[in-house]
Amino acid sequence: MGGTTLDLAIIQGAMEGISDIFGNSDVGVSRVTKAVMAALQDAQSPSSYAIADIIIKNRHDRALIASAVNDHSKIDAIIDVIDSESKNLAEAVAADIRRQNSVHKIILAGGGAELIHSHIVELFPKLDVIKAPDAQLALVKAMASV
Repeated sequence: MGGTTLDLAIIQGAMEGISDIFGNSDVGVSRVTKAVMAALQDAQSPSSYAIADIIIKNRHDRALIASAVNDHSKIDAIIDVIDSESKNLAEAVAADIRRQNSVHKIILAGGGAELIHSHIVELFPKLDVIKAPDAQLALVKAMASV
């Protein structure tokens, strides 16, 4: 799960190699980022990809969010936007996963893994859902090894 795309790798058998790949350029963390940027504008606050990304990464730190938001009455709305858009993103990812055959395990990597992990666990209660340690770096390392 990257900023602008979802990439799925299908691994079958003894997990010795990738048997299929699937990408969706309509599914990415930028959905959440753009929604947070709009919420920041609604709060008469500076809005950019960088600021929105900082707020998303630190969504549990009210003090940090308050330092970036001019209208403090909108802080809860901004947090709600992050939560609802993260859930929507997870549902879009889940829809693409469900299109694949015989999924037994889901391994999340990339910058969006942290945002969607808990939702994916809820959406696939019978599957083993794993978030790669240091998920964003894991994606970069995997791409570099190709």
